[in-house]
Amino acid sequence: AGPRAVPTPSEDEHRRLFNMAIGKEAGDLEYNARKELTCFGDFPYFERWQGYAPNVPEDFRVAVIGSGFAGIGMGVQLDLLGIPYDVFERRPEPGGVWSINRYPDVRVDTISITYEFLFERDHQWSEYFARGPEVRSYLDRVSRKYGVHDKTRFGHDLKSAAFDEARNVWRLEFDTPGGPLIHEANVIVSASGLFATPNIPHFEGQESFAGRIIHPSRWPDDVELAGKRVAVIGNGSTGIQMLGAIAQDAAFTYAFQRTPQWISPRAKYGEAIEPEIAWLLKNFPTYVNWWRLSALAGLFDTHELMQTDPEWQASGGKVNRASDAMREELTEYIRQQTGGREDLIARLIPDYAPFSRRPVVDNG
Repeated sequence: AGPRAVPTPSEDEHRRLFNMAIGKEAGDLEYNARKELTCFGDFPYFERWQGYAPNVPEDFRVAVIGSGFAGIGMGVQLDLLGIPYDVFERRPEPGGVWSINRYPDVRVDTISITYEFLFERDHQWSEYFARGPEVRSYLDRVSRKYGVHDKTRFGHDLKSAAFDEARNVWRLEFDTPGGPLIHEANVIVSASGLFATPNIPHFEGQESFAGRIIHPSRWPDDVELAGKRVAVIGNGSTGIQMLGAIAQDAAFTYAFQRTPQWISPRAKYGEAIEPEIAWLLKNFPTYVNWWRLSALAGLFDTHELMQTDPEWQASGGKVNRASDAMREELTEYIRQQTGGREDLIARLIPDYAPFSRRPVVDNG
């Protein structure tokens, strides 16, 4: 408990508040799936032993590969269950993709309060959409606070894993600063994520190019763009995110795209959290609970946009009423942002429906 503890509402009261926060009447499936987002428990969504904790064999070990959000969260979960574990991280610090990616203006593109562990909510984010260094700092603090850092072996790059059927253990081989290392574990948890290993492209003329070729996940500390002509190849979330910062420094910036993207604005993107909001977050323990739920509600409610409506299509529509309305809204946004330049509009408006792929946030 403690001074920040607040009474947990009854289920009827909680459901009433839940519906108020998301702005609609939630069905049983939606309510039961999302009610823990309001975080009245200490470890929402975590598993616990039912009845009594079993005796874990003395030599039983879990190997967690990766020390980003997933790896740190898994470490906290295993500790809660009393299961011995080791985390192996190939980089010299925790953070995962947030340790790897340091390109200009790297930041989250969902509001900061939704980009945190539900069991660790005391971090005072400085911006509505936190920058990379702040996310790294948050992950490092959580890793240390919950003891995961002390159980992490940094500089350990997994090279192979083979299961020994006779002994019922995994045999893992790592490259480490001290040379190859063999480690045995009963269970492996892969928390390496999807973006830990970059896909470095190779193209004709690459060897003879006199300038620098930089991958965002390998952004060097010494790069100087002032006075340079910079080509940004790709217009996904990363390309769009760093484009503005590069354009501010470079003499000329050229954006190359293969496929147009639906670009959507985000309120408060790039803005600091106001002092009065920061005060509420610090002094009202449950304020962030409901803010998080209401912020996530819109992100969750995309199912309707992805359903085809034969009657709507028969009347001339493309997908369904909601999807086509969003298409019109985003198209108008692109028109406004390009100043009505038809040459740009024709290149920037996709021919596919919104949410056919992940939408890209306008970096302003």
